[in-house]
Amino acid sequence: MRNGSRRAGAEATALVIFASVGPGLRADRLPLVSQVIDRYVNALGGRAALSKLGPMKLAGPCESSVPDESGPVEILVKTPKVAYNLNGGNLRMGFDGESVWRSAAPEGLQQRKGRQLAELVTVFDPSRALWWKEWYPQMAVTGVRKIDGRDAFVLETFPGSPPTERLFLDRESGLLVRDEVTPQFTFTFSDYRAAEGVTTAFVVQETTPNGISYAYRFESIGPAGMIDESRFQPR
Repeated sequence: MRNGSRRAGAEATALVIFASVGPGLRADRLPLVSQVIDRYVNALGGRAALSKLGPMKLAGPCESSVPDESGPVEILVKTPKVAYNLNGGNLRMGFDGESVWRSAAPEGLQQRKGRQLAELVTVFDPSRALWWKEWYPQMAVTGVRKIDGRDAFVLETFPGSPPTERLFLDRESGLLVRDEVTPQFTFTFSDYRAAEGVTTAFVVQETTPNGISYAYRFESIGPAGMIDESRFQPR
C-alpha cells in the first residue's frame, strides 16, 4: 500500500506540474524528461502496444514544392530501420540501424554513419520514443514554447548545443507536434488517428534547408508483413 501511495503521489505531482506550466515557468520547475516522454508514450497507446508493433507500411500521396519529388510514397518501418521510397524510386532514403542514406538523381547515393541524422527518416516510426533515452542520454526538457497557439514542452537531445534536435510535445495532449531534427530540417505532425492500436500522425509536413517542402498525407498505415532486409540497405 505504501508503494502504491508513493506512486499515486508522484503521479499527482506530475499532473500538477503539467497543469501549471506556462511560458514563464522557471527551468527548475519544468517536468522531468522521463515524465514528458512517458506521457507521450501513453498518448500513443502505451509501451506495451508500441513494443509489440510488427513491421509497418505507411502509404499515401506526397506533395512537394518540387514537382519531380511529388507522387506516391511508401515507407516501411521495422524498428529502428526505415525504408523510404517516393514516386517509384525517384527518391529513396533509409536507416539500416547504423547509417542513414539518401539516393536521388543526379547526386546519386549519399550515406552518413551514426544516429545524428537518422531522425530524418525515423520520424515516421511511431515507436521511436521508446529508444530516445537510450540514444540521447543527455536529453532534457529545456522550456515551453507556443506552437500554433498551444503550449508545448521543448525537449533537446543535446541541450545547449547549436545542432541539437528539438522536439515539441503538446502540453495538453502529450503528443509530438513538431520536430526540428536540425535547425534547418523541420517536421510537423497532425491528424493523429489509431492504426494497429497505436495513435499515429496521418499528416506529416517537412521543410528542408533549401526551402523545399513536403506534405505527406497517409491513406493507409498498417502491417507490412515480411520485408526483405535489403530494402533497408543503401542502394
